[in-house]
Amino acid sequence: MIRKLTELEIERLEQQGCTAENWSNIDVSEDGFRVEMIKNVSFMGDVEIGNMLTSVELEEGFMRPSCISDATLRNVKIGDGCLVEHVHGYINNYHIGDRVIVSNVGILSTQPDTTFGNGTVVSVLNEGGDGNVVLYDGLTAQVASS
Repeated sequence: MIRKLTELEIERLEQQGCTAENWSNIDVSEDGFRVEMIKNVSFMGDVEIGNMLTSVELEEGFMRPSCISDATLRNVKIGDGCLVEHVHGYINNYHIGDRVIVSNVGILSTQPDTTFGNGTVVSVLNEGGDGNVVLYDGLTAQVASS
């Protein structure tokens, strides 16, 4: 479930260097939103933030708490347990899944009609070159080769 920010949370975010075009366009996880874990973030458009209850593993044995810092977010949905930091440009029109690390990047931006290749017909193990597999989210090598 998601909810709107409280006045106290907005005040705290502003104290932590955050700004927003419109604070009412920010939705957060009803359970697990941690205002103290968001610093120096500019919010634009509609933004949804998942819970921040877990840590993420950067490398084996190297854990960091979920947080969002030093970023500009526009029309972004951030899943549960994410680390988003040091975004030097912005993130625009993105849905970031659960437990994802986005760190030290420039720009991540998509257009509303972006498909990321879904629906594209490609040739797999076909010497004739004719397309025989349609790309889709969740396609595996085993499925493509059968």
